[in-house]
Amino acid sequence: MNSTFAVQGSKAFQVLGHHARLGAFQLINEAGEEGLTPSQMMSSLHIHSADLSRHLRKMIAAGLVSVTKAGKNQIYRANKAFSFHIAKSLMDTVMTRSV
Repeated sequence: MNSTFAVQGSKAFQVLGHHARLGAFQLINEAGEEGLTPSQMMSSLHIHSADLSRHLRKMIAAGLVSVTKAGKNQIYRANKAFSFHIAKSLMDTVMTRSV
């Protein structure tokens, strides 16, 4: 694993260490390519819009999600390629070290 990726992966795991962000990420990931708006997430997560906005910004900064505008709405989608890459790298590291 290269050092740049190690830093990115570490940041992603740190961001997902908060229960609200992990819950939001799971919802966004399950929504697939359609993505979700903040209002769709708030009804499931039961958190205030300001808190959700802060959590979403951290997930964007970590590379876990992306956001696009669709009219007046912001649509959040999981960065599945990045998420898969960090999960695979973690599994490869664990399996290599434990064998």
